[in-house]
Amino acid sequence: MRTSRLWITAAVIAALVVSLGASGCAREPTPTPRPLLQRELSRAFKRAFDAEQRMRTGRSQTKLVKEARARCAPRGPDPRERREWPWRCRIRYLSRAGTTGQARYDVRVDPRGCFSASSGDYPPVIFERAIGRRSRNPLAEFRSCP
Repeated sequence: MRTSRLWITAAVIAALVVSLGASGCAREPTPTPRPLLQRELSRAFKRAFDAEQRMRTGRSQTKLVKEARARCAPRGPDPRERREWPWRCRIRYLSRAGTTGQARYDVRVDPRGCFSASSGDYPPVIFERAIGRRSRNPLAEFRSCP
């Protein structure tokens, strides 16, 4: 009799563990933490800066920005209430040439943690020297999916 109670108790515990594990799959996405967004936005800005210079000069150059630091604040409610989470970010940077600058970006983060950033601090299109026509400015709008 005592052995059967132990088996029943073990079966109930096992069922609870399995049901709790299965319910974890149906959870809503976890919001993107601020430090992760700031780090990835800084990295994407550095790549966009390199791309913009390459378009203007026609020469491939990399790592033109020595340091870029993003500071972000959420502009909307918790992401579980919306499809995208709006943020307002400011990036301060130091180039390898010693110049400093800053830009403001409106950022939208989707449930996967991918983001799109747009700024009015840069012209939306620039002349791309290599192809001889105007193209979208990588610093005005960029996307990334960490």
